[in-house]
Amino acid sequence: MQKNIKKILLTGGGTGGSVAPLLAISDVGCRMSDVGKFKFTWIGTRNGVEKQMVQKENIKFISIASGKFRRYFSIKNFIDLFKIIFAFFQSLAILIKEKPALVMSAGSFASVPVVWAAWLLRVPVLIHQQDVRHGLANKLMAPFANVITVTFEKSLADYGKKAVWTGNPAQNTKTRKHENTKTRKHENTKTQEIFNFKNDLPVV
Repeated sequence: MQKNIKKILLTGGGTGGSVAPLLAISDVGCRMSDVGKFKFTWIGTRNGVEKQMVQKENIKFISIASGKFRRYFSIKNFIDLFKIIFAFFQSLAILIKEKPALVMSAGSFASVPVVWAAWLLRVPVLIHQQDVRHGLANKLMAPFANVITVTFEKSLADYGKKAVWTGNPAQNTKTRKHENTKTRKHENTKTQEIFNFKNDLPVV
């Protein structure tokens, strides 16, 4: 591997919401990799939707155990506690092996043990907050992050000096190598039909 390539470890999953912003970032980074810049690896859940989404982008995917903290009493909280502890040690092993220059998360409980492990190993951590108010996962990770980017300006107050207002990253489908123009045109037409959009109106 070239010495000037920086490894970036992305983490998140369970739902597509925590995946899309990171894929948008990796999309830009992968195009920069032609001049030897970044190499991405993803840590996620074995059965989550993120695995298929990530592998479709030809990003190396590593699965770990997954658990979550619920805000109400449930026996599953005790079971998931052991899953999270196990995932933490899995994350430590992966980080030691991969030696990333940066760990990035956009939320989800799958990211929590990874971020904790990164902090312990002194690997810089960047967290992205998509919603106006932070969820429990980001709340658990925030103390261990170096930088927290936020979609909404109102969210800056939640994180203090660590916060940076960036908006929400979005993939530029025109640059995705696995999709051709005909496919994108078909998808856009289908979306317009579903939501009854007019062709002369812009779509955000």
